[in-house]
Amino acid sequence: MENSPIVAGANVTKKNILFEVTTLSKTLTAVLFIILPFFGFIIGNHLASQNVYITDTEVLQNTLQSDNLQTAAVLASTDLSVKDQPNIGNIQTRFIVVNIAETLTHIPTAQITSASTSLSRLKQFIKKSSYGKAVVVGNVSRLYTIPAGTCNQSSYQENSNKLVQRSLELADADSKFTNYSHFIIYHQQPNCPDGITWTAEGYGEYKKYTINGRTIYLRGIRTSDVSDAILFHEFGHSMGSLPEKNIGHPDYLKCKVTKTSATSTIIYINKYCEPVFDFNSGILPIYDIMSGNQNVGLSDYGALTKSNIGWLNVNNLKQVNSKGTYKLSTFETNASGTKVLALKVTASTTAYFSFRQPIKYSTITKPGVVVEVISSERYSYPAKSFLVLDDKNYQTMMVPGIIYTLGSKKVYIKSLLSGSVEVVIN
Repeated sequence: MENSPIVAGANVTKKNILFEVTTLSKTLTAVLFIILPFFGFIIGNHLASQNVYITDTEVLQNTLQSDNLQTAAVLASTDLSVKDQPNIGNIQTRFIVVNIAETLTHIPTAQITSASTSLSRLKQFIKKSSYGKAVVVGNVSRLYTIPAGTCNQSSYQENSNKLVQRSLELADADSKFTNYSHFIIYHQQPNCPDGITWTAEGYGEYKKYTINGRTIYLRGIRTSDVSDAILFHEFGHSMGSLPEKNIGHPDYLKCKVTKTSATSTIIYINKYCEPVFDFNSGILPIYDIMSGNQNVGLSDYGALTKSNIGWLNVNNLKQVNSKGTYKLSTFETNASGTKVLALKVTASTTAYFSFRQPIKYSTITKPGVVVEVISSERYSYPAKSFLVLDDKNYQTMMVPGIIYTLGSKKVYIKSLLSGSVEVVIN
């Protein structure tokens, strides 16, 4: 077909160079077609190598390193990016029972029943202590046997890490870990042929484990004791999911106490107050199972422990900013009402008041109000303690009829009822 001549004065459509096919555009297209897939492969491979299956940002500074208990041990590995409140709702738990092939004694298969019973009691305790906010969900594995090679490590620490690693591998190979946030590894007391002595507890370290091709960050802990006091205590440690939410061992805070009269006591909260925590002599708080005081039986988690776990909120923890009379309901039960009063008593110290009752899972023999404090007077970080109200008896609760001066505040009990108490703050 011949080209038509261009006639002067006729409308001419101009070509848009952005859409014009040229030799240069053809060349660039060919080059991009070849190299882009390689860039995609490199970027994808890099991101895949960064994959973390389960993460836990918990860093414990003072919890298990100084734990001299014959302890139970719980592995915590909460994916905080998925669940901002890991201790609310269902807490998926895997209870793993293992034998160590090279040790001289082994757990009998019948012990699986005992482990199941322990897990059932833990479920009951957590549901009650959390006011129904948390439910432990999970079961006990079958009995696994770890092959030889666990005992003969270069250090006690490596022994513990190896036990954790191999236990997780066996259990995951049998049934894949899916949505589990807690792991309990139960085993016999190690008596290795090499003569290395293990304690009941191996606190491990916060480290990376490779479990059947996946990366899991865990605080590696294991146990050969699943009694209630041990198991509930260690499970409490595992619910600390962030450094500022660390669930450690509360101590006593002993300050200067002056009884100015039969009805007046002044407690001087300042930098001269001293922490008291002596495991060997049994000078440990009795109002929180996290203190590790096994000589007096069981106790509920304390107010500060429950606050860190996430079981106290605006509905049951009241911040007091003015004078008045405030009512507290029983701390250990699910009854409605305020469970804890929080009162700032100095620039760096906040006191927490709770009404404790002698009920199940409680070492308390009579009802009363206990005082816990968070204070940065002693350290650069807020330390959690039970305030000593009587330097002759550290376990003393607030006594009705006595006005306590705590820093700049005066506090006393107005009335003590069967299920509640009225506290006056001036």
